[in-house]
Amino acid sequence: MQTAENDLRLEMLNSLLTTPHRQLEQVADLHLDMMANDPLFYGHLATWYHKKGEVRDHQEVFIAYLLTSDLTEHRDAGFMLLQDLPPYQVARVVGFIKTHFGGRLPRSTRTAVTQYLRKREHDPAFFDRAALRGRKALKQLYASLHIKPNERADNILFKEQPPQDSVLYALKQVAKAETAEEQAHLIKHHKIP
Repeated sequence: MQTAENDLRLEMLNSLLTTPHRQLEQVADLHLDMMANDPLFYGHLATWYHKKGEVRDHQEVFIAYLLTSDLTEHRDAGFMLLQDLPPYQVARVVGFIKTHFGGRLPRSTRTAVTQYLRKREHDPAFFDRAALRGRKALKQLYASLHIKPNERADNILFKEQPPQDSVLYALKQVAKAETAEEQAHLIKHHKIP
């Protein structure tokens, strides 16, 4: 029994080193087996990997399996880990769950994504930076989960009329600037990446 458990753990750790980019299906079964056979280790490994691991694909699969787990502790951990991801990764986690778990999101996952979006909406500067880098992913999250954005998010993402205090408004001004010096000044002043 001890050897089989060690082999499964070793196989999981080896897969963390050999994952091909953006081919989550190749590791999904291993994650499922590991979670079913050793849920305690899986939960600890997922949180450790979120902090120390570098392969984003595994981070996303770990969070997806935690969010869809039958264990409350796993769902709680997945909820918290999701909050740290950039928008494009949250969209990938949601897409993975929809693809591999019958097209429906568990209510707790929808709640996690809603809280993720509300946290960003609460701080306009934080939301603007997220929208600057992950506009498409944010739109996808709001639209696919039927989450109503606040007024600012709606103006920025769907109406394409960012408020004048928004970095996205400044980005539009950069596009309209006629000289490179004017563009450089606006980029530096508004700290646009």
